[in-house]
Amino acid sequence: MTKSGASLEEAEKVTAQIEGMLAGMAVDGVVQTVQLREKVLEVLKTVNPTAAATFENYQKPVNA
Repeated sequence: MTKSGASLEEAEKVTAQIEGMLAGMAVDGVVQTVQLREKVLEVLKTVNPTAAATFENYQKPVNA
């Protein structure tokens, strides 16, 4: 999140909120990365919309 432009404090705030949601998101003790990314984006939008836009546009490079 910080590489997307969020401050350390904002990233910690988002992380704390997401940690509180994890148990409710888990199915058989597992949270899919897609779900986790969506929740991070959802919370980050409320904390820092500009960083959220950058985070949303990031795509991991595909290995050739």
